[in-house]
Amino acid sequence: MLARLRAEGFTVDVLFKEKEGDRLLDRIRERNPIMIGTFTDCYELYIYNGSVNFALVEEIKAALPHIPTFVCGIHSTISPDFPKLYPKIDLCFVGDVENSLPKAARCIENNGDLRQVDGISFWDNGVLIRNKTVAPTDLGSLPPPFFDPFFASPGTFRLGLRFAFSRGCINRCSFCYMHKYKEYTGTEGMGVRYYPVPYLMDALKQAAKHHNDCKVVYFTYGTFTASKEFTREFCQAFRDSGLPMSFVIATRLDRVDEEIA
Repeated sequence: MLARLRAEGFTVDVLFKEKEGDRLLDRIRERNPIMIGTFTDCYELYIYNGSVNFALVEEIKAALPHIPTFVCGIHSTISPDFPKLYPKIDLCFVGDVENSLPKAARCIENNGDLRQVDGISFWDNGVLIRNKTVAPTDLGSLPPPFFDPFFASPGTFRLGLRFAFSRGCINRCSFCYMHKYKEYTGTEGMGVRYYPVPYLMDALKQAAKHHNDCKVVYFTYGTFTASKEFTREFCQAFRDSGLPMSFVIATRLDRVDEEIA
């Protein structure tokens, strides 16, 4: 997401509430951004971080009402009522944001019509507008990941790097959110979309180069071994790289056989 914004000519920054403390609002005022928001992933569905992030965005909006606020990620994607739950947040992104977020930012910058930006929901004079679904991102077209804001904080990856290796899923488990994700993003039947192995290896090499305390990577966002072809290619590339780290995966028993093991 950050890398795509930079590729589109935007200056991006990441601020950490824990680091900035009471100076957070002053830091935002200094930057005077086009927009400010937060991203949540699937892990925030099971812990309180999501609600804390959303409350913080609403707090920022109350203090700096002239700056448009947004939320993107899993919460705003799988909950059609998200804009009703957090009406003070200006934009709610649904689905992949690599295309819709830069378009929304450019639209705001140029005082354009947000109704023309796919993949967002927002309030307009008391009416909830839900634009059409955004097309899924071609993961092979993404620029290299931009980690600089995270590398600036020593010890960021001391407990390991949690990294997404794919999007989507081949399963429809009753206890999981994925069936709703597929429904609201129009990705039913697409299966697992893997990031290209060279993209993943570039990210790991960045982490190893800038943070020698990063010793383990967690590929736990989905079923890593859903594709044997991907698993073989990645494992070979990782072995050949000689990176001074190990990796942990998440998968299912029915996706492990003697070859994979």
